[in-house]
Order: sequence, then C-alpha cells, then structure tokens
Amino acid sequence: MNENKMKIPIIIVSLFFSYLSCFAQGEWNQWRFGQNISLDFNSGNPVQVANNNMNTGEGTISLADSLGNLLFYSDGKAIWDKTNIVMPNGYGLHGTWQPFKPALSFKRLANDSTFYLFTVGEARFMPSDYFGLYYSVVDLRLHNGLGDIPPTLKNIPLNAADSAFDYLCGTRAWNNRDVWVIVKKYISLTNLKPYMAFKVTPAGIDTIPVVSSSGLVSLYPYTSDGVIKISPDGTRLITTGTCQPWGNRMAEFCHFNNKTGQVTPEFIFKPSISSVYPRFIEFSGNGHFVYIEGVNNNGQHPLFQYDATIEDSAGFMASEVYLGNNCTSMQLASNGKIYINDLALPPVTDSMHVINFPNNHGVACGFQRHVLVFNNNNSGNGSIPQFIQNYKAYIHKTGDCQSDSVHFSGDIWPPPDSVRWNFGDPTSGTANISTGVTPAHVYSATGTYTVELYVRHNDNRTDTTWKTIIIKTGPQPALGPDQTICAGQTTTLDAGAWSGCTYEWKDLGSGLVVGTNQTYTTGAPGAYAVMVTGPNGCTGKDTIQLFLGTPTVVTATITTGTTTICAGTPVTYTASGNPTGTSPSWQWKVNGVNTGTGGQVFTDTPSNGDCITCVLTSNAFCVTGNPATSNQICMTVNQLNPVSLTITSTSSHTCAGTPVTFNAFPTNPG
Repeated sequence: MNENKMKIPIIIVSLFFSYLSCFAQGEWNQWRFGQNISLDFNSGNPVQVANNNMNTGEGTISLADSLGNLLFYSDGKAIWDKTNIVMPNGYGLHGTWQPFKPALSFKRLANDSTFYLFTVGEARFMPSDYFGLYYSVVDLRLHNGLGDIPPTLKNIPLNAADSAFDYLCGTRAWNNRDVWVIVKKYISLTNLKPYMAFKVTPAGIDTIPVVSSSGLVSLYPYTSDGVIKISPDGTRLITTGTCQPWGNRMAEFCHFNNKTGQVTPEFIFKPSISSVYPRFIEFSGNGHFVYIEGVNNNGQHPLFQYDATIEDSAGFMASEVYLGNNCTSMQLASNGKIYINDLALPPVTDSMHVINFPNNHGVACGFQRHVLVFNNNNSGNGSIPQFIQNYKAYIHKTGDCQSDSVHFSGDIWPPPDSVRWNFGDPTSGTANISTGVTPAHVYSATGTYTVELYVRHNDNRTDTTWKTIIIKTGPQPALGPDQTICAGQTTTLDAGAWSGCTYEWKDLGSGLVVGTNQTYTTGAPGAYAVMVTGPNGCTGKDTIQLFLGTPTVVTATITTGTTTICAGTPVTYTASGNPTGTSPSWQWKVNGVNTGTGGQVFTDTPSNGDCITCVLTSNAFCVTGNPATSNQICMTVNQLNPVSLTITSTSSHTCAGTPVTFNAFPTNPG
C-alpha cells in the first residue's frame, strides 16, 4: 500500500469514531438481498418494500443511517446507492457471489459521510483465483450526496491476507470503539495459523494482523468454504468448514479475545445426526445460544440450537435441540429476532422463517416457518446482509398486573455507565422514574403505558428505547390492620369477594398453605398472607399480623354517699369498672332483680334492707370474668315517726295580771 492510500483511511477512521457517540439502532433496519428483495424494520417488524435493483443469490451487506434510512447496499461485486443505481465507480469490487458473506461495512451516521467496505474473494483450486481481502472507501459526499468510491480508494489489498477466502466477519473491540475484521486463509504444512484479525483504530487499519491457529484444517488446494460468526459481546467465535482434505464439514468453537484479537480454539463438533454437516451460524442477542444450520445429502438443511455458555464439548453437544428443516443463512435483526432463509427441495428460497425468542431455550425460542413470502422472488441461499454488532438497548419485563410489581431489565451492550427508566406512569409521582439496573414498578391503574429506557454508555454515547406494555386489572384484597387475639379466641380474616378468583392463604411462619376460601378463621397468633388469583392470571396479595394479647379481668364497683337513710329519701349510686371497652353495658339490680336501668349512675328510693348491685358487660378485647358483678350495697332505712308534744301550765285559771308558766313536752324527742 503506498503512502497516499494510507493517509485517507486514517482520516476516515478518525471521522468514523468521532461520530460514534451518535449511533442508534436504525442502522440495522434496511435489508437488501436476493432477487430484488427489500425489508424495512423501522416499524419493529419487517415490511416488504420495493427498493432493490440487486439480483444475487449470495452474501450481501446493506447500510442505513441512525434513523433507519437506506444509504447503500452491495453484493461484494457492485455497490448501489439509496436510489438503487450503481455508484459511478461502484462496479468491479473484489468480492464474489458466494453464500458466505463476501462483504462487510462499518455502519456510520449520515452526517459522517465516509465508510469502509471490506470484500473477500472465492478460492477455487488455483492460486490465481485467490482474491484475498480488500477494502474500499465509500464517500457519500460524492455524486451529489448519493455516494461513490474515490478511484484511489478502491480494492485496496491487505497483503497479509492475500489468500483469504469466503470467510469475513467483524466485531467491536473491547473498548467498543475499535473494530476487528476477521478472515480465514488457506494454510500449508508450514503455516497452520489460518485466522487473521485486522484491527481498525483511529490511526487507521493495522496491516499486520493477529494470526491464530485452528483445528479446522484444510490444506491447499482443497476448498474449505464456510462462515465465521462472533457472539454479540465479542467473546465467542464459531467457524464452519472442512476439517481435513476432502474431509467432513465441521464446526469449531473458539474463544475470541476482543482486546488482543487472538482466536483460541476449544473443540470441534458437528450435529449429532451423522449425515448433517454444519454451515450457517447465528448467535442470540444475549449470546447465550447459538443456532447452526446443517446440510445433508437429502437436502433437508436442519436447524439446531446449542447453549453457547457451555464450554466443554460434551456438555455443549448435550444441549443440542433440533428445531426444524429447510433452513439456510440467518441473521439477527434489530427487533431481537433471527430471520432465516428457507431452502427446500428442489432449491426454493422464496420465503423466510423466524426465531421469535432467540434468548429462550429449546422450542421456547419460537421457531416459526414461512413468516415472510416473497411472491416467487428468490431470497438467495446465503444472501441475508451481515452486520457488525454495535450498541443495543432493549427492554425486557416480567409481570403485567396492576396489583403486583412489574419487573424490568435492560438488554444492553456494551454494559452502560448509567441508565434511567421512565415507566410512563406520571400518576405514581417520583416512583415513575428509576435509575436502577433491574427496577420494579407498581402501576397506579390498568391501561396501556409506554416505558422508556435511556442509556448512557462509557464513551458518552446515549441510546433511548421504548416498549409499550398493557397493565391488566387484578384483585386487590385488603385484610385491614394487624389484630390482637386472646388465648382461646378466634378471628376470621376476609380477603373479599372477587368473581372468578381463587384464594390461597399461607402461614408465613411455616410457609404452609392453610386455606383456599375467601375467609380464614384462626386462633393462632402469627403472620398470614392471602393471594387472590384472577381469571387473567393477575394476582393480588395482602398480609396481616395476629398478636396474642394478655387477658384482663373485668371488675365493677359501685359507691353511694350513705347507706342509712330515712324512709322516702332518694339515693344515687355510681358504678365504675375496668376495662370497660368502648361501649360497655351497665345493668342495675335491686335484691337481684333487674331494674331495666343502664348507665353508670342509678338513682333509687330504697326500702329498708334493699341491696343494690350493678353488672358490667365489657366490650374490651381479651378479657376474662365478663360480665362482672359489682360489690353489693345494702341500705338501712329508718321509718318516719309522727311529730307531737304536750304542754302543761301552772294554772288553768288565773286572775288578770297573774303570770302563768307553760311547759312543752315532745312525744318523740329528738
């Protein structure tokens, strides 16, 4: 490479990374492949559009801006602009119409107008047919903003990879800034290190690759076409190809060091069905599972799932799950699903299958056939565009009921510096916002909500993603405040009547289920919980604590001013007691006979020997001796004697002027 050719890529890469902080997920949203097939993912699911003049059966790339607007697409031989016209200098790229990903482009923003486009050729027996690894630069400022390849920046060879063929993939480096471009080349008996990883940094392309050995050996001049795939987190690499000259196709499980570019082979494997050889590969979004398509002599092309987190060959193979037939190339889309080209006998590729939930194990991944039909257009054997995993931010949740917490988590790469959640529920006040990694939220009402996840990455780039959720109504049992019960007494707990619901009562101390009805009666202290489950699966819960109270003896006392009176004198008696409760009952008795009089004050005109008592019935909680009879007051009533007197005088006859003395004598003195 001459000096002039090297200077411009340095500028381009610098521009590339200076705008990296503005990336969004729209770059994956335009797919161009096969016979004029166009898919638009901007709505979240693929929509067929008429916007593709490319007709190919093999590997392609297509690039969009951060808003999901098409920029350009290529089959490795030519490059079309967004108006579906081949760029003026867009012919004659050194790719090939092979199924195995001959082209790779770094996704860039529209306002940063330069892009790398890597291509790799096909090797067929003769050294002159080795196309090797090349790159070109696409500048969208040229050709009136539609883009073109400057003549001096087209098909620039990376000489260290002059025998690279078929295999081509890329991934972000550990700092999520640099890029590794990985190829595989033919080897000889003197060079058994076919993996080559070229690092792209702000300084440009390092033309000296990191080379690594492989157990998947194919010696020149035998072909060994296959694919390389790297997990989204950049740590696992799987390759398919031929194991020995004219040998069986196999797959190689490797570790990839995204700091150093080193590939470390771990083991070689193939599907357990003896006649099936692995070919196309794709990882789930979280990197937990890998999906591998195989080919056999009957042309059935089965699809398998493996657990990529298992790093020993026996455990890895034991995780194999067969999903279906007639599959070929596949690609993870921006909506988190994996789309797969159909391949039936005779070779027909006019539709696509989908794995709806690639992060789920086994059949729960939701493999579904023929979700897209292309009206007799051929989608190509291996032509689905490939992408470099950039950033991602997806929202996952569990729960959808008003009465219970809805738990959220983010599927984010790379690990974020910070996150902020808006649950779309402003009525909940400050609880509507969270900065937790795995927050939970209880929605204030049923209905439809839009949840927002804002992500700030370590390089200050930000992402915002949204998810619409529906919160369903659920039962909301209320057991009231905690209670105190007395030994020997019971209380009945009531969860309320909820139509069509089931009930489950638990003693939280023992963890045992103690009831399945609307009410539960108990006399044992402790903590109890009820869970009410509605017909829509929503549940409501409440708990209550029962305490054991100390019993109190009920007592009653009456008092009066005096117990001795004269007949006919009214007497007032006053009662007191403990504990009385909030609404006690006082019943007065005279000589044991109920007077029908209540209240704490009783006024009576007793007869001699009358005995007065009061009976207190307390409504206080946890009492004994209830009702309680007071002390007895017996009255002494003195009868009334008539008041009379007699008088005497010293004379009954006297003369005028003579004094007479009178004396009075009471009959009942006092």
